[in-house]
Amino acid sequence: MKKVAIKPEITISYSTPSAKEIEQQASVEAEEKARLDKWSKKSEHGLSVSQILLLEYCKKGKYPNPEGGYQRFWWFEYGVRSAGETLKQLENDGFIRFATPSDLLPTLKVNELKEILTKLELPSSGKKAALIERILQNADDEFLKQFIKSEKYTLTDLGEKEVEANQYIPYLHAHKYPEISVWDVNQNADLKHWRDYVWGKFNQCSMEYASKGQWGLYRNARFSMAEFLYDENRYADAVAMYTEVCFYDVNGMDIYIDYDSPSDLLIEGIITRMKKAAAEGGI
Repeated sequence: MKKVAIKPEITISYSTPSAKEIEQQASVEAEEKARLDKWSKKSEHGLSVSQILLLEYCKKGKYPNPEGGYQRFWWFEYGVRSAGETLKQLENDGFIRFATPSDLLPTLKVNELKEILTKLELPSSGKKAALIERILQNADDEFLKQFIKSEKYTLTDLGEKEVEANQYIPYLHAHKYPEISVWDVNQNADLKHWRDYVWGKFNQCSMEYASKGQWGLYRNARFSMAEFLYDENRYADAVAMYTEVCFYDVNGMDIYIDYDSPSDLLIEGIITRMKKAAAEGGI
């Protein structure tokens, strides 16, 4: 009997989602974020996660009406359809107010501060804090209006207290750890000890990945832990953790990198971080 090898033809068809389909999916996810925000554990004075984060952005002197418009993440990551309307409500409730020119001096660049001092016929040498203090001692808001024309929000004392009491929100927004979300912390953590909860989550994830042999994901979790330790000024511990990340970068069998700027997080980037932590810790 003659054996004949048959090589079947296999046709694989696929389609790339259209821009409209991508937008629709993003909107579905944004609606879910809006629900999460609506039912999030509220702050002492009744603010949601997105409202606290908006207060944090007001501290930077860029809102309302930032150059280029409000960032899309307000809708896609926090379910905020209109950042401007939400800001207006925060103003009405006493969490923010329009800043005076004096309030906005720290948002100016050093060369802009020096320009004001030149106009005042005052010395323009020194660090930024000294320049600001020199201006405040010699100029009132009426004079400063010619240099600072835009109307921007600043926090009231109540707004400052709310941001200070909910630091986990701007922190997790800035860091985007893959292992944990701001919603997880909001719903499940003792918010007075949120950093302990985040650390416990990192440990839990890394042990689960190790038990399944998912060493790439394990490596990513350990990288998050190293960054977290660095933020806490625990430099020796951070260096040790970065070292473990380097080990898996070189020897890992299942390395999976899912970051926006992977070149900074491969072996060269990790070593740079390690050297920085070692220098700051005097190691």
